[in-house]
Amino acid sequence: MKASICTAVVLLSAALLAQGCSRQKETRQLAPDFYVTVVSNEFKSRFDLAPIGDLSPASRTACELSLRQALCETTSATSQITRNPLSVKCSADSDKYLPALMEIYDETPEKMRLSLCTIEKVFISDNITSTAFASSITNPFGQIVGALVGFKKQSFVQQPSSHDLVSWKEQLAYGGSTEFLANDPKLVQIDYDLKLTTLKKDGLFYVLMHELGHLIDFNNQVNSRFSPTAWSKLSWRTSDRALETAGFKHQDEFCFYECDRYLAASQAQEIYASLQESAFITTYAGMSNYEDFAEFWVWHLILGTKSPQFTITIPGVATLDMMPVFTQNAKIKAKLDFVESLWVSPTLKIDNRPTSAP
Repeated sequence: MKASICTAVVLLSAALLAQGCSRQKETRQLAPDFYVTVVSNEFKSRFDLAPIGDLSPASRTACELSLRQALCETTSATSQITRNPLSVKCSADSDKYLPALMEIYDETPEKMRLSLCTIEKVFISDNITSTAFASSITNPFGQIVGALVGFKKQSFVQQPSSHDLVSWKEQLAYGGSTEFLANDPKLVQIDYDLKLTTLKKDGLFYVLMHELGHLIDFNNQVNSRFSPTAWSKLSWRTSDRALETAGFKHQDEFCFYECDRYLAASQAQEIYASLQESAFITTYAGMSNYEDFAEFWVWHLILGTKSPQFTITIPGVATLDMMPVFTQNAKIKAKLDFVESLWVSPTLKIDNRPTSAP
């Protein structure tokens, strides 16, 4: 494995080595929907065990075969999956979700397809709390040996639009219903129109591109705190505390999924007005440096291939057009430039397979 990849998980490797190699399984949660799963040295990637052939993994035929093998419908919860993914039992008809994934493949920018097609496992479960999650898989030395993602089953069954999905998720911070996709018309409404060409509903596409952004982050040391040019240096004091010059109002009070505190609906106007002036595209980007990068990664992909729309409506108060921030907000432009420089870098690692795989 190349030295640059061997050190990719610098946030974890020092701690793991300090503990010695006797601890063979451990999971770290780095963000609300991003984990690192540590497996034993005996772990074997399915790509090593069953190569997908001579075709490029990003070709549609090879990708379809790969994702068919990756799909796993289960009843396991997120914690069970990330703690020991190899022990998760999958239903015999897990590949019934393949058509939905292949529709997303058709919308995925060509360069990004390799990330989608080299995921070790795609777990689908009713017992996943968040909409979705991603996890890098590392060995006890911090070397990345694979990646997995998981989705709330209803994300696939209901195939939500981005409006339905993101509005529901945003409303959780204001005490909105935890029932999946329940929409309170009195609370904030988030509208994305991603201008997809084949998918009628764009929610699942947005979520999957976000999760792949997490994997790009770890594969390329984007948030390495040891790097003077790290992503986190642009907006963050710590992993979950923004620089004063970068943040938006009430940022530290936001919570998603499992909340014990809520924002008041009356605070929405000042929150989203300040969001337009901040260094963050969405409030979810303000949760941590990891979520920040994943959100910018999605919007960079979309802006590069589509002509999207993005509005935030505060019922009875105002509708804010968020698209001007991409060209008029210098903080946002600087972060988009960062992502673009990564995107065009000849050393960008998109492939999630171990580097020893064929």
